[in-house]
Amino acid sequence: MPVMLGVMPVKLSVMPENELKKRMFQQMTFSMKFGFIVLIFGSFCLPVIAQDETVQITLAPNVLLNRLDVTLGDVAQVRGGDSVQLRRIRSIDLQRLDDEKSCILSAEFIRLRLILANYTEDKLQFRGADQVIVQLDERTASIEQILQQAIEQAVSDRVEYPISSVQVRILQPIQRHWGINASQLVTLTPKIILPEGSILGRQSIVVHIYDREHLYATRSVPCEIAILQDELRLTRHVARGEVISVENTVLKERFLTSSAGHLTLKNALGRRVRRPMEVGERLSSHDLLPENENTNSDLVIKSRSAIRLIAKMGRLEITVPMAEALQSGRVGQIIRVKNLQSNRIVNARVVNAEEAVVDLGFRK
Repeated sequence: MPVMLGVMPVKLSVMPENELKKRMFQQMTFSMKFGFIVLIFGSFCLPVIAQDETVQITLAPNVLLNRLDVTLGDVAQVRGGDSVQLRRIRSIDLQRLDDEKSCILSAEFIRLRLILANYTEDKLQFRGADQVIVQLDERTASIEQILQQAIEQAVSDRVEYPISSVQVRILQPIQRHWGINASQLVTLTPKIILPEGSILGRQSIVVHIYDREHLYATRSVPCEIAILQDELRLTRHVARGEVISVENTVLKERFLTSSAGHLTLKNALGRRVRRPMEVGERLSSHDLLPENENTNSDLVIKSRSAIRLIAKMGRLEITVPMAEALQSGRVGQIIRVKNLQSNRIVNARVVNAEEAVVDLGFRK
């Protein structure tokens, strides 16, 4: 998407106290009306989005932006929940800066905005400031900043991720090598040409610069591109040949500059590691045996098989004669088993073709 290359004059001001109070009153009035609408219509019209974990939202007291549209990710740090949910929350639109190029967003207003977006109120935990003062940063943007934003927007459009999940770092000063100074950029528009195939890591991005409809110049921008993705890490030591499961892995969000070896939990579950690995180590596809080497020849329990479920706690042992394996498994592997007497699903360790054990270390 073309982005105008413009130079904005320096104009930073501190809001007078009486104007600040006026803004706060307007914000509180709007929040009360907004809350009344949600209270009356919310429970009847809006399906609640399922949230397994509490989302922590830490508000900053003051924010300077170089664009008019304000999103939640601009004014707060958002933690907790899965990565898809976090990206959605960070991209929620809060407000567009008005002619005065500033606004005040209260924590209550942001809470109501999230409720209107179908998020569960008791799963939202607010921290930090009670309100955020947002102002437009009208300092002159450098050529690097303008191009960085244009490339981030182009990458966001290509991979269909929110722009807050894209990170671009320009690797060398642009103005020094381009021969274009800031005063020449007022009427120029860049068009970003991304390379075919993978766009992560170090890239040389072609930029066509237009003066209205006429091509003014073509330049190359060396940069490094990263995308916020889930990374699979180990929660404990695993031995060579051990099977990957939800018990020994965790997903961590990170900006990744390469997709080589990137692994999802779905693709990793049930496969064996080819070497010993330590706590916190990143798990990639190179660390796992090929799927054709993860044969079913040593599977002792097959999915939907009738087995006995043994519960152990110290010296106490209880046998449930009627249970159903919900996954296939090898000896020592943790699988999901359904207790047919209580219909409860538990994680159990495979002992042999007929038995699986639940002990204190694996109970949920």
